[in-house]
Amino acid sequence: MLRRLTPLWQRNLLVICALLIGVIGIALWISWRTAFDLRRLQVAAGRIASGDLSPPEERGVPNLEMAELQSSFVTMAAKLRDARDTLDRQFAQERRMLEAVQTLQRQVVRQERLAAVGLLVSGIAHELNNPLQAILGTIEVIERTPDMPAEASEDITLIKAQSNRARDIIRNLSRFSRQKPGPPILVDVRDVISSVVQLRKRELDSAGISLDIETATVRLVMASFAELEQVLLNFVLNAQQAVEGADRKDGRILIRLADADAARKIRLEVWDNGPGVPKEDEQKLFQPFFTTKPVGSGTGLGLSVSYGIVDAYGGATGYYRNEWGGATFFVELLSAGEAPGYAVTDDRAAVRRGRVPSGV
Repeated sequence: MLRRLTPLWQRNLLVICALLIGVIGIALWISWRTAFDLRRLQVAAGRIASGDLSPPEERGVPNLEMAELQSSFVTMAAKLRDARDTLDRQFAQERRMLEAVQTLQRQVVRQERLAAVGLLVSGIAHELNNPLQAILGTIEVIERTPDMPAEASEDITLIKAQSNRARDIIRNLSRFSRQKPGPPILVDVRDVISSVVQLRKRELDSAGISLDIETATVRLVMASFAELEQVLLNFVLNAQQAVEGADRKDGRILIRLADADAARKIRLEVWDNGPGVPKEDEQKLFQPFFTTKPVGSGTGLGLSVSYGIVDAYGGATGYYRNEWGGATFFVELLSAGEAPGYAVTDDRAAVRRGRVPSGV
């Protein structure tokens, strides 16, 4: 009997041992796989703690609980990343708003100073105009003196010419210092050019920059003289600063006025032989507060203000790199008729007519 049972016990014992070994192996494999997945999540948690919020890669896991844990961990990392991106955008927007507020504050201070300077210039111009009128009146009386020597007559003519020039400069300063430009009127753009040249000629001469004028149209425009003067003055100032920044010995600026096309438009251009505008900055030239000048050297409002003035009259403003290698800023405005009594001539005739101060 015992002999017959011994093989059965041995077989059962082997089966039991095999089952135990299998169970232990499966348990060890499950434990190892669980520890491996937990270690992977631990590494991802450390990476997130160091600032890397990229979600960990989802992999196959041996049980549903681990799969849910992995999914929750990935979702948490994605939400943390989205929250950080949102905060970064908010901080960047707040920085931009703060910079804009600071810029506006500086502009308010600058405008207040300009307003004070405008009042001062207006008062000085008024005070200077009175004695200047007395000088001109006295010169006219002396001019009528009979038997005037030729040398004295020449001196009187020179004094009268320079006094008239001073009067024109004072008139331009008074008009430019006004806060309100006034309603649109028929404007001869050649007069605007003459006014700006009178305001900037001395500064350009001091900087060694030659100024040329080309006028090839007699068309008028409907606009405010002071606003067109401001636009052209902004262009000339930009051209002067560009040439001075390039430190050229042969600095040159050209103001060109011509008919734009058959649609009865006039085109006013200001050329310079400075370095021009970088290609990447061309699209931002007329944006408020954009400037290529060093900090403290420019407000970034001159071109944007000029763009707004011209746009209000239905015109166009633009830029291109000219054949000198420098910048050309231009405006196009609709014509409102032609100036009576004038013919299109060359530059020398324009100087003789008094449209441009002699010596330009």
